[in-house]
Amino acid sequence: MEATRFHKEFYKIKGIGKGAYGTVFSCMHKLDGQAYAVKVVKFNRHNDQDKVLREVKALAKCNHSNVVRYFNAWIEWMVVQSSDEDDDYDKEEGDDSASSKSLDAMLFIQMEHCHWNLDNVLEQSTITEGTALKYFQGMVKGLDHIHGKKIIHGDLSRKNIFIDANNVIKVADFGLAKLLGNSATAIKSGSSGTKSYLAPEAEKGAPIDQKVDIYSLGILFLELLGSFTTMSARAHAINNLREMRVLPESISTYEDYILQLVAFSPEERPSTKEILTWPIWADVSSSEAENDDRVPIRTGDDHQAADDDMPELEDADDDMPELEHDKNLEVEI
Repeated sequence: MEATRFHKEFYKIKGIGKGAYGTVFSCMHKLDGQAYAVKVVKFNRHNDQDKVLREVKALAKCNHSNVVRYFNAWIEWMVVQSSDEDDDYDKEEGDDSASSKSLDAMLFIQMEHCHWNLDNVLEQSTITEGTALKYFQGMVKGLDHIHGKKIIHGDLSRKNIFIDANNVIKVADFGLAKLLGNSATAIKSGSSGTKSYLAPEAEKGAPIDQKVDIYSLGILFLELLGSFTTMSARAHAINNLREMRVLPESISTYEDYILQLVAFSPEERPSTKEILTWPIWADVSSSEAENDDRVPIRTGDDHQAADDDMPELEDADDDMPELEHDKNLEVEI
């Protein structure tokens, strides 16, 4: 069996989390020595390939300093053993004991590597009000770019907001993203996403638009400012906001802003462009101004510093299936 392209090009270092679907690995490229995140999504002939590729298409549309950077994607097909009775057509005639086989595939998405997500940061320490505003501004700017590309992210949560080595916020994980057509303003929901951040219309399965992401921003803003020390305190505050529109006294200064974001009616929620005109940004240092120019992931001393942070390499063959045939298909965007 020949190794997958993933094995040929990358050292797999460790798993760093699961997205809406798929597993993300922290990897190092064998040729350029750079660290990358590689998301692996398994699917088979029963899945809608267009749906699986939607994340790639959404990422490829984006080019912003507050959105995780996309580099490459490819598909590798393989024949796998299966006990699914629906795959009986693959059994050899007259051999009732033969295991069925199915043609499955793995989608690999190569992306920018980030050191932490917001969940890690908020679990390990509290942050200052200034840092909270800076992070929130990064989220809004990233989402403004995403919405400008006619994309609904659909699953904003603290686990899907990443922070790079330069402390820059990156909106990530487009596994549940939806692409609006040129003239579409709303699409069918499906009530998917992280429940605590889910807008009422999405929870009901009603048609949704980009305002579902604004609702999620409201929950994230509460989490950034709340500095909750326990999961129960965080859950209690989120529930109070969602059910009773009540906020902790400690963040009453921002009450009007948060309540706008989580308005029950989508029409009453501000757009990202409106949020960026709020007076609260005067408190964010001008040195944090947006810079959309793309730069290499690491240069000079940063490269070595990043390498020092990386754990030792694991066996590249761990947990990765082998191909029955070496059939690599580049994804066209």
